[in-house]
Amino acid sequence: MWQRGDVVVLRYGREASGDYQFSGGLPLYVISHSEHQFVAYLAEGTETVAPVLADGRGLRDVALEERWAHPRISVSRPGDEATL
Repeated sequence: MWQRGDVVVLRYGREASGDYQFSGGLPLYVISHSEHQFVAYLAEGTETVAPVLADGRGLRDVALEERWAHPRISVSRPGDEATL
């Protein structure tokens, strides 16, 4: 189990044709970790990696029904632009 103060990366992505495709990551500081819960936080100003549409638009810049119809890329985001 992780200890308080450890840094872990929450990675997310999706499966495509049987392969996992990384699309983003959040480096988190562990607060507590037990068999039943995991508590961590994203420190203000932390650089993250997030998916955007291949043309640079944010995922929420297109209608919900269109989001999965466009190719995506992963980009590094400075901490002041990262939102959850």
